[in-house]
Amino acid sequence: MESLLALLNKIQQVSPLPVFCKETIIVQNAGMQHWLNMSIANDRGISLNIDYALPAQYLWKLVRTLADKEFDNEQNPFSREALCWRIYQLLATEQVLNDNRFSQVNDYWRSSNNVEFNDIELNSVDPVAKHNFSQQENLKRYQLACQLADLFEQYLVFRPDWIDQWHQAKPVELTKENSQFDQLQQWQSALWQLLTQEQDYNPVNLLNSALDNLANKQNLLPKRMSFFGINAMAPMWLSFINDLSDYCDVHFFHLNPCFSYWGDLLTEKQAIQHLSQWTEGFDDISQLVGNPLLANFGQ
Repeated sequence: MESLLALLNKIQQVSPLPVFCKETIIVQNAGMQHWLNMSIANDRGISLNIDYALPAQYLWKLVRTLADKEFDNEQNPFSREALCWRIYQLLATEQVLNDNRFSQVNDYWRSSNNVEFNDIELNSVDPVAKHNFSQQENLKRYQLACQLADLFEQYLVFRPDWIDQWHQAKPVELTKENSQFDQLQQWQSALWQLLTQEQDYNPVNLLNSALDNLANKQNLLPKRMSFFGINAMAPMWLSFINDLSDYCDVHFFHLNPCFSYWGDLLTEKQAIQHLSQWTEGFDDISQLVGNPLLANFGQ
């Protein structure tokens, strides 16, 4: 990390930004932000005019800023925190309770005896519900809502094509038949359509709109973006950042786990999948001894 920090300092010294421009550094977590901020201060004597942000949070905000449609970046109804309470309310509506597609969901959080209990604290944020649910039911509904909010947030980043299909009321078709997936898809797609009734939100259309406006809205982009110590990133974001690099400087400070090139290394699972290709033409297993392709796999 100290070597990456030295590179970051050198780039900022060789190519300083204008005095009123903030340096934008994307970090993995708050701990990395604190370490980086203190390290920069120790090296330079002061650390200021730096904008730290988390990857998904910053990139979604940038996409919404560039898109044609106006969004309130301070109150995103499709953030994990907002989705949790919105799903919590929807699960208790007549529209969901009476829909057979949600039978599995309703059976999970609703108790069989349906005990009447007024939980003032939780029901106070649930004006759309016509039922009084027990404290245990409300707790299970809240826990389920939190899990679903996290799931949908992952879909928005790693499965935007699924969200796009659901947005058009079309089912997602997998390469292999999966009855369990089809069953889950029915109520998850219905839930997403309910969430987008009040405000349209399609990640594919949103991203395409942002990309179309890059040339005309260059003034909204930072002068330089630095991604420091990011472990992993969704393909959607890598593609978006690649397009951003045509209009602003983008730097990745990434730890390499090995001094040598390791991109061609295979896991055991991958090696087994290629085993038939490597052993083609060998009738006897003894003929494989000394085969350089299998040397590493044998270890």
